[in-house]
Amino acid sequence: MLLNIRKNSLASLLVILLVFAVTYFFYFNNKQNAYYESIIRQLDQLSVLNQRIDEKLALSQAGLLPNYDELTKHVFDSQAMIERLLTPQYQWPINLRDIHAEATELKNKFDSKKEKIEFIKSDVAVVRNSINYLPTLIFNSQVELANQGVPPVITETLEQIIKTLNRRAFDETTHTHNAIQIDDNLLNQIENKPIFDRISLINRHLDTVFHYQQQVTNNLNLIEEINVNGYLNQLSSKYIVYNQQQQRYLQNTAILLAIIVIGLISAVGFAFFRLRTQRHMLRRDNMQRRKINQALSKLAEFGHRSESNEFYKLCVQNLAEASNNHIAFISFFADESKTALITHSVWVGKELGDNFSYLLKGGPCEAVLQSGECFVERNLLNEFPESAVVAELGMHSYFGKMLTDTQGTPIGLIGLMNTQPTPADEWLRSLLSVFATRISIEIERSNNTEALFKEKEQAITTLNSIADGVIATDEYGVITRINQAAKQVLDINEDNDGIGLKASEIFQTQQSNSNALLDPVETCLKTREPAILQGQSLVITRTGSTLALQLSAAPVINANDKLIGVIVVLHDVSQERELQAQLAYQANHDSLTGLVNRQSLESQLKETLANFQPDTKHSLLYIDLDRFKIVNDTCGHNAGDELLRKFAQLLLEHARGSDIVARLAGDEFFMLLRNCPVKDSHSIARDILNQVEQFRFFWNENEFSLSASIGLLELESNMHTGTELMSMVDLACLQAKSQGRNRVVISTLNNEAYSQRKGEMLWMPRLRHAIDNDAFELYQQIVVKTGSSEATKPTHVEILLRMRDKDGNLILPHEFISAAERYDMMAEVDRWVIRNVIGRMAGNIAETTLMQTDFVAINLSGQSIADSSLLEFIEEEIEKNGIAANRLCFEVTETSAIANQTNATRLMTALKARGCHFALDDFGSGLSSYAYIKNLPADYLKIDRTFTKNLTTDKINCAIVQSVIDVARNIGMESIAEGVEDRETQVMLEAYGVNYMQGYGLGLPTPLEDTQVITEEAVSQNTFG
Repeated sequence: MLLNIRKNSLASLLVILLVFAVTYFFYFNNKQNAYYESIIRQLDQLSVLNQRIDEKLALSQAGLLPNYDELTKHVFDSQAMIERLLTPQYQWPINLRDIHAEATELKNKFDSKKEKIEFIKSDVAVVRNSINYLPTLIFNSQVELANQGVPPVITETLEQIIKTLNRRAFDETTHTHNAIQIDDNLLNQIENKPIFDRISLINRHLDTVFHYQQQVTNNLNLIEEINVNGYLNQLSSKYIVYNQQQQRYLQNTAILLAIIVIGLISAVGFAFFRLRTQRHMLRRDNMQRRKINQALSKLAEFGHRSESNEFYKLCVQNLAEASNNHIAFISFFADESKTALITHSVWVGKELGDNFSYLLKGGPCEAVLQSGECFVERNLLNEFPESAVVAELGMHSYFGKMLTDTQGTPIGLIGLMNTQPTPADEWLRSLLSVFATRISIEIERSNNTEALFKEKEQAITTLNSIADGVIATDEYGVITRINQAAKQVLDINEDNDGIGLKASEIFQTQQSNSNALLDPVETCLKTREPAILQGQSLVITRTGSTLALQLSAAPVINANDKLIGVIVVLHDVSQERELQAQLAYQANHDSLTGLVNRQSLESQLKETLANFQPDTKHSLLYIDLDRFKIVNDTCGHNAGDELLRKFAQLLLEHARGSDIVARLAGDEFFMLLRNCPVKDSHSIARDILNQVEQFRFFWNENEFSLSASIGLLELESNMHTGTELMSMVDLACLQAKSQGRNRVVISTLNNEAYSQRKGEMLWMPRLRHAIDNDAFELYQQIVVKTGSSEATKPTHVEILLRMRDKDGNLILPHEFISAAERYDMMAEVDRWVIRNVIGRMAGNIAETTLMQTDFVAINLSGQSIADSSLLEFIEEEIEKNGIAANRLCFEVTETSAIANQTNATRLMTALKARGCHFALDDFGSGLSSYAYIKNLPADYLKIDRTFTKNLTTDKINCAIVQSVIDVARNIGMESIAEGVEDRETQVMLEAYGVNYMQGYGLGLPTPLEDTQVITEEAVSQNTFG
């Protein structure tokens, strides 16, 4: 390819140089031709000028030339024209030596002619001066001669001279000296000196005229000898020949240039056509190559994780699509005779076809199995006229490749057929070879897998049919196999069957009469001898249970005397002992968690109070899981039971040896900390809270973050019964919940405080009074949009609910919301909030907060979501007050929405159709199931403050927050982060791409009547600066 590019580039360069050379030659010839034509024109002009000069000279010779100015001008013009001939007009490589030499010779002739003309002009001037002076001189002499009486012959001679002069008008070329000159004899007869001198002067003038007339005549004769016209004619003829020759060169060059240009245009057109053809072929090849790559990629991706039949279907589909053939099929021998084939997968057109069997004889498949391959591009029926399958299908082309096993034995073939003639390109042959090789490998893999699976199933069935437990390890003591009986004996569940663990990690043994722990597997590996524990052995499982078993371990040694593992056999004899201990255990322990129950706790507490010493301090903890009901209600009791078991294990990890951990009911746990003053017990309680906060509970696709509320009571005397102490610490736990959960509240034994706290639990009448008498108070908290220019500009507010007690103290919602939920009053509370917020919005007061933001967010409880009449109530309030529905946003917790998904979806869909907005609140604290979220038509996703808390130090929270933001963005929702309380958290959330933020660091909750809270100046005072 690179060589072709270089050749094409060199050819293009040569063509360009040739065109340039021919063009240059054409241009050069054209210039030279123009120059020759210019010379010819100048020679013609010069000939005309020379002819005019000759005409003037002829007039001068005849005495008819009045002056020589025009003649002089012609001479100068001729000289200037000759100078131009001697000066090249163009700097081209033209040989001008002949022109220069001839022009120089011509110039010399014209210079000689000019010189003679100048002489003639000068001589004529002298003659004319003398002739002009003679008449006057003769007339004066006649007058004097008449007065002096000179001889008459002199006077007659003078008159003759005057007549001659007048008659001839004085021709400069006439030789009249003898006719008009006074004879010297006559001159000597004049005695008068003045007259003599005057007559002598006349003679001298006549001599001058004669002399210069003679010179003019000589010069004219010399000029006639200079044959300028003949030379000019000869020179013009010569350059006419040159010009004609140059014109022929020019015509030939023009023809050559035209031929080259036409050839070049044809070459460019051909190259363009060829380029388009190659481009089309390249596009077709790329498309075929892309199809092949896609087919091979699908084959590689799907082949290792599919059944053989599915794999064959994938092969024929991709092979047909990649090769653009109508039919693709895979066939194997139908029986041992190998005379017929049966298809395992057939692709016809655009779908799978029915499998069929056919005979080999006389068909193209027989040719494939004989020679390994067969490629027929057209006229398939002509090639195989005896094939019934070919005749029935009506195919025109056929391509087949033989399939073999690992020994090279034919087992079938893969084939392609098309209704149109198809070329057997190299890529098609390669494609068939690749698919044939891959199918052969798959066949071998399938056969090996089937054999191994059969052998494995037989071994597993045999192993599981044994009544005793059997454990197999490798040479390192790592478990490789456990049968069902061993799993049952050792209490190993299916999710974690112990494979890959050391035997000592799932059980330990000891003799019933000894406390020393034994490891029979390690003993067997070291001694290479069987290890048999005589009598009844005790096996301690990893759950802590003790089993009475008979145990034996034997080494496994291969044919090369190499130890390759150990077989452990467990014979369970603990059933009887378990049955005896079970009754005693169940009487004092919780069946779900294994902790002590109420009966045992009260007994232990009674014993502790009975043995109370003044100098001893004991503590009692009441621990309650926050939001446990969410897990139990949404994921079922199995999830709730598993969570309780894990939580019980967490409490046991914090218990000391003398402490008692108990579960009374539900999610109520007690810990009796003996010899533990309040300072130490408070530290233990805080450790429990921290670990619970870090704990994540996973169930199926759901993830839950947890918290706990703890009541702590220090036992200082024996003045109270156990039941009273448990009630007091129960109230302390409730107080911890009312203060916001996830905290420890220390109670005292003060009876007055106990009674006061019990009175605060009577929320039902107070809630009823607040609903009926509008005693609630509405608060607001701003929500701001992230971004450099609008970071402190709130977009909407969330409505919060408060109460006032009879002393005017503000009561936060966490103190009465739980009571409202417990007594099924939460739906009424929600309706009170909706009615009052919409009513205030209808007041259309521009100064109010509700009119300064885009919309207002109102929280809906789970009870309201479950209320089917809520939709009608909200629609009536919107219609009655005439407000725009798009100025309302309803926040629902993900847990309540999922727990009432049908009602929630109906409510959200209907209100969104009116223009309302919806936000999923406290996301992450509940189910956090993306499968549920994608079916809820929400606009905003609010990230629970549990994850934004400690965001700058907790990497897990960072990962969760970033994931939630990405999920919200990808499903078309906007994210709102709650609990933003510091600048560092704000910066991190902005970097993660959150859309909105809310929290004490951005704005504290304020009464709804506060009209200044929403201004940007007021907001900036509450932000981080």
